[in-house]
Amino acid sequence: LFIRGREARCGVIENFREDKLYALIPVEVVTPKKNQKLSDYELKFKTEPEYLQDAFTQKENKILEHTAKMAHEALNLRHYSYSDLIMTPQGKIYVLESNILPDFSKNSLLSKSLNEVGSSPDSFVDHIIRLALETK
Repeated sequence: LFIRGREARCGVIENFREDKLYALIPVEVVTPKKNQKLSDYELKFKTEPEYLQDAFTQKENKILEHTAKMAHEALNLRHYSYSDLIMTPQGKIYVLESNILPDFSKNSLLSKSLNEVGSSPDSFVDHIIRLALETK
């Protein structure tokens, strides 16, 4: 099934900043096309996508954030997740997948998103450890 639209990623962190589910700012994912109509293995797994901050309107951000939170809850995920979403030109949202262990390297989207909201990877790790200890 092909769904035409803009690809977005949105992270969700539990019990962060006094929110039961805190959504990081959604980013648009732009993958270089290399003159191809459909993605292939080389393009998907060996080409680094570009992440565009502030690509969506405030209203679109709210819808994407809400959808990522719903996916986190519906899948009964814990602590944090990152959802890949598609927004159609009509504004309909599809959840492609939710990642429970997204890349957390120095230059990862998660690290960049935390910095964008004024947090740091170190404080995030402390937060996740506290959550894990509380749910033992």
